[in-house]
Amino acid sequence: MDAVTTLAPRGSDDMCPSTYWIDVALRATSDEQERHTGKASLSGNATGLLLVDDEIIARSDYELFLDQRVRVDEFVRVLRLGVTR
Repeated sequence: MDAVTTLAPRGSDDMCPSTYWIDVALRATSDEQERHTGKASLSGNATGLLLVDDEIIARSDYELFLDQRVRVDEFVRVLRLGVTR
């Protein structure tokens, strides 16, 4: 998925894996106001992540796949695994 990646943020010269986008995703999942907007909390080149109630919905910007849903707590658990390794 291109919405959460280990690439450094745009404009950075850092070539090492970065937790920048994981940190952004974790902050987005804790924003209570974002949960009811229906807009993408994060987006990449081809995928957007929407935070709706207690689910993260991965949505293809180009209808390449059907929406994929995961509970927020599971999404957060997986992201934290990437930060602690």
